Amino acid sequence: MVLAHDENREPGNNERTEAVTIDCEGDVEAPSVDYAVVKPFQTYQNPLRRVGWFRLLIDDNCDPDALIYIGDSAGGFVAGPFHNGDQVEIAKGPSLTPGQSVPPPGSPNVARIRLRGGARMFGVDGEGNTSLFKKIL
Repeated sequence: MVLAHDENREPGNNERTEAVTIDCEGDVEAPSVDYAVVKPFQTYQNPLRRVGWFRLLIDDNCDPDALIYIGDSAGGFVAGPFHNGDQVEIAKGPSLTPGQSVPPPGSPNVARIRLRGGARMFGVDGEGNTSLFKKIL
């Protein structure tokens, strides 16, 4: 839906809605991914690790629910899928076992992710188009 202004509106009625159809058949444009730092990485000992909180963002020209994944640069582990606006906790450290788990009740995060290497996020839309990797700090 697109919000439009109608020049021939009645008094007190400033807006009208208008349905717009976007043809996405044969879409070849990959989504774009980004993140917002909610809590910057902090270093902890025993085991040595860096932990931070991040809000994941994705934008696609056709798919309103494109998915986000987070890969470990030190191996083949991939966490996800996540949705636009999801907040996650990422811990990375050389002795951590890569994995994804549910955070404790009351946490604003949808997942806790453990990685050995760096966090690299990417997005995939409904047509299978995949974004470039984006390094998370």
